[in-house]
Amino acid sequence: MSAKKNDNIKKAAKAPVKAPVKAAAKASGKTTTKTEVKAATKKAPVKKAAKPATSSARRARPATSSARRPEPEYVISKAAYQRSWKYIVDINSASKERLDRVALIDMERTYTYRQMFRNWEKYAEVFSALGITEANHSRLAIFDCSCIESSFAVYAANMTGSSIAGFTPAYLSEKFPLSKAIKEEGITDLFINDLAVNKRLLIHALKIKAELGLRNVIVVKVPIDSNKMDPGLVSFSNSNYKELKTVDGALFMDDLIEKYEGTPISYGKKTNDPSSFVFHTSGTTKGISKPAPLSDEALNLASENMKKSRKFVAFEKGCVTLCTMVATSVYGFVNQLHEPLAFGCSVVLLPMANQNPFFVKSISHYKINAMFVTPFYFEAWSKLPKDFIPDFSSVNAVIIGGAYLSAEARKRYTKFMEANGAKDVKFVNGYGMSETCGACIIQTEEVDNDSIGFPLPGVDLKIYDEIDEKFYSVKDKHTGVLYIHSDSLSSGKIDDNEFFKLDEIDGVPYICTNDVVSVNKDGSISCQGRANRYFVNNDGIKFNAGIIENQVASEEGIEACAMTPWYDKLLTHDTVPVLYVQPVSNDKNAAEIVKNALVNVFIKKGTAKESNLPMQCVIAQQIPHNRNGKVDIYRITNGGVEGDRYIIRPVRVKNDLKDIVLELTQNADEGITNGEVPVELSNVWDDIRESTMDKTVLNQAANQYNARLMSLFAGAHMMQGLPGIPGLSLDPATIGQFVSMLQNAQNQFISFSSQYIQYVVSEYNNWVLQTNKYIQDVNNYQVHQYSKFVQDVRKYEVDMTEYLKNLWQQQAEQAQKLQKQQAEYIQKVQEYQVAQYQKFTQDAQAYLKQWSDYAQKVQEYQAAQCQKFVQDYQKYQAQVADYAKKVQEQQAQDIQKFLQSFQGQLSQQGQQPQLPPMAYMGPVAPDQSAQK
Repeated sequence: MSAKKNDNIKKAAKAPVKAPVKAAAKASGKTTTKTEVKAATKKAPVKKAAKPATSSARRARPATSSARRPEPEYVISKAAYQRSWKYIVDINSASKERLDRVALIDMERTYTYRQMFRNWEKYAEVFSALGITEANHSRLAIFDCSCIESSFAVYAANMTGSSIAGFTPAYLSEKFPLSKAIKEEGITDLFINDLAVNKRLLIHALKIKAELGLRNVIVVKVPIDSNKMDPGLVSFSNSNYKELKTVDGALFMDDLIEKYEGTPISYGKKTNDPSSFVFHTSGTTKGISKPAPLSDEALNLASENMKKSRKFVAFEKGCVTLCTMVATSVYGFVNQLHEPLAFGCSVVLLPMANQNPFFVKSISHYKINAMFVTPFYFEAWSKLPKDFIPDFSSVNAVIIGGAYLSAEARKRYTKFMEANGAKDVKFVNGYGMSETCGACIIQTEEVDNDSIGFPLPGVDLKIYDEIDEKFYSVKDKHTGVLYIHSDSLSSGKIDDNEFFKLDEIDGVPYICTNDVVSVNKDGSISCQGRANRYFVNNDGIKFNAGIIENQVASEEGIEACAMTPWYDKLLTHDTVPVLYVQPVSNDKNAAEIVKNALVNVFIKKGTAKESNLPMQCVIAQQIPHNRNGKVDIYRITNGGVEGDRYIIRPVRVKNDLKDIVLELTQNADEGITNGEVPVELSNVWDDIRESTMDKTVLNQAANQYNARLMSLFAGAHMMQGLPGIPGLSLDPATIGQFVSMLQNAQNQFISFSSQYIQYVVSEYNNWVLQTNKYIQDVNNYQVHQYSKFVQDVRKYEVDMTEYLKNLWQQQAEQAQKLQKQQAEYIQKVQEYQVAQYQKFTQDAQAYLKQWSDYAQKVQEYQAAQCQKFVQDYQKYQAQVADYAKKVQEQQAQDIQKFLQSFQGQLSQQGQQPQLPPMAYMGPVAPDQSAQK
């Protein structure tokens, strides 16, 4: 960067807080006094909204083209100046209908906003009990695999005042520098999804906890039990969690929620900590992931800018969105979770995101209205069989982030979606950075060109013209490097560690995007390429790879392209530009498509300099992209792309480029010099010839003779292919006199020239070799270091994939073995039950037979007893009758005796007895009832 630019730019570390107010005042054409700045920058109380004057000053819109439709009045919600959790709560507590609206969906689970807020409180109760709070200066690292539990943890930690740092699960590997990240970013506690860790990795995390003095390592169970999930994965997840619970030293969230339920929540008091959230970039074209600290206001104002833009008004009615990335990046958390919740949308959060087997079907199953994706998804879907392509019938909005979307690609994606159910789908392409909290410039359907669109409210742009070395506003319509200031700009610092610098322009902090842009007539912005994507050859020609890539990729029929330097070690020892191109359809016409694109860019349109024309072209079936959808330059330079290689032959007429020809070749070294002497050797020959011409013996001899000798000498020079002196003719006598001297002079010239040329060329070649060797050693070291890092990362991914594959295979084998054992056990149980039943049946039959025999014997015994009883009774009756007869006879005798005695007594007294008539006194008949 020039000294003049350095005078205009100061690093934002010294930038005053009042910068946004100055910027707003400057944009409105007003001056700002110190009193106004002080009043405008004074922090608002937690429960009060920012002063109206402050809001309008800070949010002033930069001037825009009159061709654009005016934006609605930009008014920031009062809730935005609070912590992020409170912002979401206040926005969605306006009505009972909003509270009862579905907020989160996860396979079989759904949470309304009311239920989601209660779960935030449950997690906050745990964090308060464990001291993960603002008072303890905590920073909770969350290793997310895209799940509802992680979102609960983020907002709960924000509630207790703890800072949050998001990491991908890959950082838990022993090969990743997790310890370094913990030290640099001030991590105090770890929160891990069980789907992201196994027993070995958990032990590794606990080892780091002991070494660095971390406070807590918490593991949360992510339930994936569902008929939509593969049974093998469910079984693996459950068995893995059982293994994790055997590890000493780890805490488990389900136990903690039960233990600390009802604990008073320790609410955070700070309202705008510059590092409340620390997200990490998903990787740049250089493969580097870096932290991006953001404040609560940054997240909230990013949502407000989206809400107040007329392009997203329809979201206010509520829609269903699909989260496709883990919540460790800005695009994953801010754009796909925080902003939809601010709109009151329903967010589908599938465990493992796009790795979930149900991911493709979820789009139609949950009737997704808006998708946040990268172009990578459409490229992958378009190659799937028909049965595996999503049904887009419910989708009416697609938000593309992480990569540029050309007009041609947008038309192609629209056609692809319409062929698979979509009816009236709209595409929105967001341009921004993690450091700006996501999208700052939006391209919608109304933009029918290859621009990246218009800036959102709260965003101001500056363009640095590298030729003028000055900054310009958008309305000046200059081409140069883009700088962005927004309400959501990161500070670049975490505590005392600075991870990237901001540039101060006229007292306002901006961030350099390193993208070269131009301004179109309608005020929209077009990206020309990367300012920091160039390389230089030995002739000092600067190849702007970013611009060439962007221009060629925007041509019809080109899907993606990348230009990389290739170092030629054999012929030129120079840096050779090679263009890698992926056509839309890689058929026999691919070379013609690429040729037409080059002709348009370098000849017809002239959007790239002729000097930047690549020397070779490789037509590949697939240009590699990283996980965020960006071209992976380093996989290309490390030999990760194969295809047909062509020599690019420029066709010139009087030094004017008229056409371009592609010639197929099998040799990478062929065609580099186009059949000519290498440029540096040609220059050396010219320098040697010019510097030795007036020093040779030939010139000394020629100066001593007359004009005729000079003519002869000139003729000799012409015979040697050197510049001659025209004009004089020679006679044969003169020629004969000087033949001998001419031969001697010629021999001396040849000897001297040859020796001198050999010496200079030798010295030059030594210098070239030493210089190139040094450059090569440096490049080789850098490439080796990065390649080693990339290889380690890829090896880890391969190892992890293989490990999971083996683990799943083992689990599947164990499951099969268990199923076999269960089947054998069930068979044995059934056989045992059958045998027991047969034995029971036999025992029952024997018992019944015994009972029948016993009953028969009882009947026979009863019949005999009854018969004996009848006989005894009859005998008894006979005895009774005899006895009664005897008694009657005895009574009759006794009565007779009594009467005789009584008559005797009366006779003695002289009276005649008068007796009543006597009844029959015969024997008494037996009682009939007794007989019965």
